[in-house]
Amino acid sequence: MSEALDDVRFLLDVNVGRTVKEFLENEGYDVSWMAEIDPRMDDTSILSLAVAEKRVLITVDKDFGDLIFNQGFAHAGVIRLEDTFPHVQVQYLRTLLKEHGKELLNRMIVLDSGRIRIRFT
Repeated sequence: MSEALDDVRFLLDVNVGRTVKEFLENEGYDVSWMAEIDPRMDDTSILSLAVAEKRVLITVDKDFGDLIFNQGFAHAGVIRLEDTFPHVQVQYLRTLLKEHGKELLNRMIVLDSGRIRIRFT
């Protein structure tokens, strides 16, 4: 098990699977999962929950970028994963945490095609 960053906690959207959840938990992170909280919660409420609990949201949903950049919704950080196989998503996250673990809070991060794009918001 690697050493998780103490100040980073995650909220997983319903479209993020158990494989990602278990990977993050095995790495020592505090993880909440919308599938266990309220699978029908709308996106704006999910963002509000993540802010209230100071959690970085991990999702496959592209709509969160619109909510943040175009509609001005607050967030504690969002990581958008490529809609691909769970083991590939875990590889992307493993790389992100290793190379940019201290840059997750209050950022919009997109992981796709093996690339990491980090935007300040």
